[in-house]
Amino acid sequence: MSNIQVQLRRGTTAQHGSFTGAQGELTVDTDKNALVLHDGSTVGGKVIDPQDVVNVLDYGATGDGLTDDTTAIQAAINSGGKTILFPEGVYKISDTLEFTTSSERNILGEGAEILVDSSTTDVALWFSGEAYVADRGTAYWDVGTRTGGTALSGDVVRGDRSIQVASTTGITKGSWIRLASTDLFIPDVSTHRHGELRQVQEIDGTTLKLDGGLFAGYTAANTTVFPLVMPEVRIKGLKVTGADDENSLTGILLWECQNVFLDGVNVSGFNDRGIDIALCANVNVNGLSVNFATKSYSVTNRTSYGLVINSSQYVNITGGTLKGGRHSFATGGYDPCRFITLSGVTVMTNDVDNLDVAALDSHENIEFLSIRDCTIHGGADLSGTNIEVADCQLDVSEETLAALRIRPAATCEYIKANGNVIFGDSDSVGGIVIKHLFDNINVKVVETSGNNITINTTYQRPGIGFEPADVTSPTVTVWNCSNNRVLHNSTNTSSSGISNYDAANTTRIADCSKINLTNNYVVQGSGAGRALDIRRTTQAGGVYLSNNRFEATGAVAAFLILKHDKVVLVENEIIGGSTPAENKIQYADRIEVVGGLVTNALYNGIRYQNYTTLSENNLRRENCTVDHSNFTPTNTFTAHSWGIVDSSGTLGDGYNISSVSKITTGQYRVTFSNRQRANDYPCFATRRDSLGDIRTVALNYNSFDVYTGTDTAFSFVTF
Repeated sequence: MSNIQVQLRRGTTAQHGSFTGAQGELTVDTDKNALVLHDGSTVGGKVIDPQDVVNVLDYGATGDGLTDDTTAIQAAINSGGKTILFPEGVYKISDTLEFTTSSERNILGEGAEILVDSSTTDVALWFSGEAYVADRGTAYWDVGTRTGGTALSGDVVRGDRSIQVASTTGITKGSWIRLASTDLFIPDVSTHRHGELRQVQEIDGTTLKLDGGLFAGYTAANTTVFPLVMPEVRIKGLKVTGADDENSLTGILLWECQNVFLDGVNVSGFNDRGIDIALCANVNVNGLSVNFATKSYSVTNRTSYGLVINSSQYVNITGGTLKGGRHSFATGGYDPCRFITLSGVTVMTNDVDNLDVAALDSHENIEFLSIRDCTIHGGADLSGTNIEVADCQLDVSEETLAALRIRPAATCEYIKANGNVIFGDSDSVGGIVIKHLFDNINVKVVETSGNNITINTTYQRPGIGFEPADVTSPTVTVWNCSNNRVLHNSTNTSSSGISNYDAANTTRIADCSKINLTNNYVVQGSGAGRALDIRRTTQAGGVYLSNNRFEATGAVAAFLILKHDKVVLVENEIIGGSTPAENKIQYADRIEVVGGLVTNALYNGIRYQNYTTLSENNLRRENCTVDHSNFTPTNTFTAHSWGIVDSSGTLGDGYNISSVSKITTGQYRVTFSNRQRANDYPCFATRRDSLGDIRTVALNYNSFDVYTGTDTAFSFVTF
């Protein structure tokens, strides 16, 4: 082979003896002057036979950027060498380069650029075990039109580790198969169907033992099993530049490949998508740079994706920058995507024509998507199941986009959005917004914790919460929401800091069985909407609030809690708007308010409304400090009595009170004008000018005593 000129990580034989490397990584042994391939686990790696390394210059390529090198490069590819070397230079091509093989391909191109001539149509670089076909829609995607394959002999269920097939022709131990079904993955979504990739561990007659449990169940009548030829592909340091016209559609297409490793690859100038990874398994992408076709970007067709993952599983993307004219990153395909991870990636969209598309997008048929430590300019719109977004920075400036919208597409274990910094400007439609896509979807656990959110909007969307959808019975078993900081600037009176409510869609609320809100600081700015608005369509479940600060501005209350069986508030600071209003708890069977502070609110801090029964057994309030400057002077709320009393026992204002008298130091007696219906009625008293213990004791149907310890002014309310 010619001298190696690419600049890889290099070291002596002794240094390689203690080096593992990443899966698919290539290094140079300087003692042996040889390439070494690493698998991520074997110390020292595997030395590549020099006879397997093919230099494209040896086959007539010039790399001068002017000469058409297509024929020479294709000859080098067809020579049978597993490793194709592109020394530094610019290699002009005018047709698709077909890296078709049944085993492996290593592409070394640090310092090399492949420049695509304007006459090249469709794909610039094709990697697959199958011959290149331009019309992949009918040839490969659709199980209804793809030829070949064998029938599944019996129905299987999720978790099964073996399947029965009609024939094992083309299937060997260690080979890959594709289970492809015509059954819809999601009802009424015809473009997504059940399917997955599996590696065969053993063959016993017509029984195939697989590498793990099936992701889904399959009916034999509707399922075909296709044997696949899946080469291993590694591309190191190659730059691929499109002509930026209507012909340059895709830069690199990996079709039915395994153990893929892309390191330091740079792709730009392609009209449809920079890189397309389709029907692949075990993919690692490191330091990828993709930029869209800035000149030929079609506003009408809304094309030019950055990186697209279709029907693939176990894909890890680390570092790099993705920029698209439409979605910079997207998942899709007929079969589901599973176990896709992005970490440390910068994602941005160049939506100069205001098409209102998110920079990061996933279709409904993805299971297990994890996005961590990424910077996302242009928002993320994620559909699927078991989705996690953590420790990311997101911003959005389009008025029809949320900074982070997650749409559960089927019943799933979790939806998580934790530790993110989010900014939404120019009238965005929410910070972290969760919206059920279809009927009868339950998410077992929703986590929204440790986020820092600033949102400016006129829309009825929350800083954190749920967007009611036009579906029936959307539910959540547990919603944990803690340690968030939310500044929600909205001029919409129905838009709240933390919420699951929409005034325009009151019957489609996502009903949460248990809500835990802890240590949140929520400021509802711009004079409209509550800081917290939590509701259900039917009364059930519980809400637990502890150590939160909810602050509203304008003529609004700080919170509303509606139709939860049990409501518990412990040590919360609740600050109403500039004009005091009603903090309400409505339709609950049990209420506990312990400690905390309430200011700028009517009705002794919190109004209890729409209850069947109220008693000391199901209504508890202890040591809650209230700013009484705004204690209601009206008699229209649903209480039996209320009053404001000074330290001498003189009643200043009240309702349904016959008299108040001072019995002794720190003890006062209140007598009603109209007696209570039962003698276990709840009564709450709070100090007006100091903190300290205070308790009430109901004496009979007509009166109760207040014990303050020392002479002090207080207010009270009974139900």
